[in-house]
Amino acid sequence: MTHSKLDRRILGANLVLAGLTTTVEAVRGLGINRDTLYRDRKRLLEGGLPALASVRHGPKGPSKATPDLQARARRYFRGGLSKREIARKLGLGDGTVRRMLKGESGPEPKPVQQTLLSEQDESMLEIEEEAVVPADNMDVVGERADIRERNRSSEDLSAFVPSVPHREETAKRDLDRTDDRVMARFGLLDEAEVRFVSGDNLRFLGALLILPALVATGFFRGVEEIYGKLKNGFYGLRHTVMTVALMLVLRLKRAEHLSGVSPTALGRLLGLDRAPEVKTLRRRLGEIARQKKADEFMRWFARHLAEADPEAVGLLYVDGHTRVYYGKRKVSKAYSTRKRLALPAVTDFWVNDMNGQPIFVVTGEVSQSLTRQLLPIIEEMEQEKILPDGTRVIFVFDRGGWSPALFKAIVNAGHDFITYRKGKYPRYCVSDFAERTIEIDGREVSYMLRDGVVRLGVGMQFRQVVRREEDGHQIAIVTSRKDLDNAEVVFRIGERWRQENYFKYAGEEFALDALDSYEVEPDDPERSVPNPERKSLDKKIRALRKEVTNLEAELGRAADANKEGCRPTVRGFKIAHGKRRQELAKVREDVDRLVARRKKLPRRVPIAEAFENEAVVLEVEHKHFMNAVKMAVYRAETSLLRMLEPHYSRNEDEGRALLREAFRSSGNLQVGDGKLRVTLDPMSAPRRTRAIAALCDQLNAANVRVPGTTLRLKFGVSRKTGVSELAMAPCQEF
Repeated sequence: MTHSKLDRRILGANLVLAGLTTTVEAVRGLGINRDTLYRDRKRLLEGGLPALASVRHGPKGPSKATPDLQARARRYFRGGLSKREIARKLGLGDGTVRRMLKGESGPEPKPVQQTLLSEQDESMLEIEEEAVVPADNMDVVGERADIRERNRSSEDLSAFVPSVPHREETAKRDLDRTDDRVMARFGLLDEAEVRFVSGDNLRFLGALLILPALVATGFFRGVEEIYGKLKNGFYGLRHTVMTVALMLVLRLKRAEHLSGVSPTALGRLLGLDRAPEVKTLRRRLGEIARQKKADEFMRWFARHLAEADPEAVGLLYVDGHTRVYYGKRKVSKAYSTRKRLALPAVTDFWVNDMNGQPIFVVTGEVSQSLTRQLLPIIEEMEQEKILPDGTRVIFVFDRGGWSPALFKAIVNAGHDFITYRKGKYPRYCVSDFAERTIEIDGREVSYMLRDGVVRLGVGMQFRQVVRREEDGHQIAIVTSRKDLDNAEVVFRIGERWRQENYFKYAGEEFALDALDSYEVEPDDPERSVPNPERKSLDKKIRALRKEVTNLEAELGRAADANKEGCRPTVRGFKIAHGKRRQELAKVREDVDRLVARRKKLPRRVPIAEAFENEAVVLEVEHKHFMNAVKMAVYRAETSLLRMLEPHYSRNEDEGRALLREAFRSSGNLQVGDGKLRVTLDPMSAPRRTRAIAALCDQLNAANVRVPGTTLRLKFGVSRKTGVSELAMAPCQEF
């Protein structure tokens, strides 16, 4: 139900007078002018509701635009006459005619219409024009016009000049969500209804291509099952999650980037009148984070992915990814292998499946290494039933996880590992290697390999496969799997590049390392950290030892240049350089004193003692939830990439670029018959258009519903580009 402006003014004045809301909130929530609200409040106080309802604005006399004149003005307009000519013929003002014809579609091109009108039609228009003159016979003229309108045949003027439906008016009316926003402002709305409206030339319509693949991951079902609902308001949980997902698809990497996009354009993709603003989105994401369910949702999502593809989790890649912090807070440091420095940072430990797609992520303790974090990850995945029962998983990681004790713990837990050997190991003769060729996952690979065993001092014997490259370099790989082909062992650890590629791609396209929230949390006061006092002493000791080295070098150079004729004995040399020797002795005493002082200090102390409760850690909940969204969007995009492969010859090199182009393409939206039809504009090249059209056919076959509605998604690509037509098959079921 829509409320008139007078109803909203009365409601606003009453709410302000009753003290239920402020003037600013009433103006924003009800969409009325502030000065109008002040005047209405004054009238309501002085004369009550009748004084407010009786206010009449505008002309006080009867309107000149009678129904008969309006009907004849529309007929003139459809007949090809301009608004100015109609005003002259009817004796009205130009503004009056424009208001009468508001909502009418523009006339057909005038020259074409004049050639289509028959002489009989023109005579009819002239008769109507002459009938305007006698004002006292207006009823008779209107009656004659009605008779002519009823007797006109379907082949007459209407056949050549059709009446254009008021599509813009309908869309504008359907997009008006004033009532919902007023109810949401006072907490009476759980969330706005998803209501799509047909429209042409809508921006970013191609982003909806991600929905079928995203629904297939189970992401939306998991969000609703774990988080339930948010506080009453216009934008609910589904709207918030959908907004974030579409932002990532459109490469809007941070909430602030919404300010550069039309909220109306993005809102049409959400089934709303407009998308949430930056502050609204951040407020809703903060509400999600305050539920403290990010870990629970991450485990649910990982469990669902593992159940959907058990074979893919038979081999898992594990690696740590350091997110460097550049803010001003005192955040604990972690070592960044990319920058080769210890910087304020947080380390995330990612678990990717056999295909390199992310399945699970945890944020480790500050300065926690992979060797300490890997076993807890395995235990957590077993406890949460992420790993299928009875599955012996192979964990693949790099040298950062090198630890013979860890290897033994993994084997005792009923799993296996593959990793590179760390440290020095013997080099083998060329004759020890043999060429091995094998086909894996549809790819033929060939290596020069040597197979053997190695003992690492933990009471266990492991398999060692050494690969020799063309330049003679040898790479040793250690594993507990003795039944795998040695070429497959090398191939599987070489596929770690997929996980590294995910870090790089997600970092560039989805801002994986971005600071999604500015919130921080106090660090655990009992967590031990390296003693900062020892660190300060270490710095001083290094400086003094460097000074000792410089003084000793200076004395050595003096001894080498000593003239024996002047100072033939060592005693004489010492006397000559006594001042420098005293300086050296003093520096050595300072070093010994600082070393003795350092021995008395503990190596690690509680963080509360070290930083006087100033240390903080970055808020984890918000980042975990955003990681889950980015993971789901990446997996959905990868699914589209695989579907595109048979139809695009350059898919390996340009597939993701083509998808990004399709996501940002505009198109037409049509709602009806229980379907949401998305017709995209052609791509930049015919071959690209054909590939996206084939992708649309596959998505249509999935018959996926739009989340939050009963509408079935149907995609297609427009066949026409300008005046030419592309030679391609139409989309199925569209």
